Amino acid sequence: MKILISYLTGLGNTILFIPTLRLLQQRFPEAIIDVLVRHEVSKDILKRINRCRHLYVFNSSTHPTLKGKLGFLYMLRRERYDVNITAFPANRTEFNLLSFLIGAKRRIAPRYQVGYMETLGFLQTDLVGSSVFCHDVKQNLSLLTRLGIDVSHAEDNLCWDLHPEEKTYAETWLQSVNVAPQDRLIGFHPGCNPSQGNIYKRWPAKYFARLGDRLTEEFGVKILILGSDDELSLNKDIFSFMEHKPLIPEPTTILNTAALIKQCTLFVSNDSGLMHTATAMRVPTVGLFGPSDPGRNAPYGKGHIIVRSNLACIPCNKYPHYQYGGSYVQCVYEREQKGYCMQSLSVDQVYETIVRNYAEILNPERT
Repeated sequence: MKILISYLTGLGNTILFIPTLRLLQQRFPEAIIDVLVRHEVSKDILKRINRCRHLYVFNSSTHPTLKGKLGFLYMLRRERYDVNITAFPANRTEFNLLSFLIGAKRRIAPRYQVGYMETLGFLQTDLVGSSVFCHDVKQNLSLLTRLGIDVSHAEDNLCWDLHPEEKTYAETWLQSVNVAPQDRLIGFHPGCNPSQGNIYKRWPAKYFARLGDRLTEEFGVKILILGSDDELSLNKDIFSFMEHKPLIPEPTTILNTAALIKQCTLFVSNDSGLMHTATAMRVPTVGLFGPSDPGRNAPYGKGHIIVRSNLACIPCNKYPHYQYGGSYVQCVYEREQKGYCMQSLSVDQVYETIVRNYAEILNPERT
């Protein structure tokens, strides 16, 4: 059997698909499995999982011309896949059309509450019902039921192994900034993908700074701030706001970043790919939520928590269940109050929640 998995979303969504990929390979060990992703970082992680024959990257940079796109699709079509699985979430026309053009005999995808006709959902041959009350990990596992796979006892392990060179990178960098083995690190990720209004998923930079100073003063921890090239200026702003200066490495590969996260005793993050990376590294994670739905995207597994405001308007990003065409925030507030759900999430609330849930991590001597 030849299977193609189409996963053209972000880093976090890729990590949440890992249990599905593992189970598929376990149940069909002789199958040829190829995966189509949008970003190189997704390819790097899935290569580490080592469950695929080919990992293809397909986006406007890798295939900028129409001729290039059509040539790539023709190459995939010539593979004559038996099955194409369009991973959750994918309530978009281009994803359904792509699946159809690749030409697999069976085309498995989620079915959503809206957008069936508008997004050409009828081009899929096997639609699996999705639930607004189900985490993305479970949504993706449910797609395998169309192949006769029992997912009721599936392992939901998101982890991947770090290589020695990645561990060495993290240890060497931390030594270079005078972090001793006994020091406790708390990682922050204050960024996230800002497209389509998702910048309003970010907790204010000054709030991160106040939280970092308070944790440092009360518990003697060191703050490690991580992010991509695009987030470096944001991280430097937080550095300037903080009295107790944090550690900020230069942006590096996702695998090196994961190794740095692995060195943390706790990780505090907006809803982002690095939040899910922290859970994959089995680091206790605090997810800060506003416009997005923690029922779908909360840090997955035991030992993690979320903190959110109690505004009636959240979540306002209702993709993919109640909106189609893309994941975008529909904030009801105007001008400087845009993203008020994150602004209204106070430093005191986040700090007190962390202290209440992670006393043993923050102050092991007292426990």
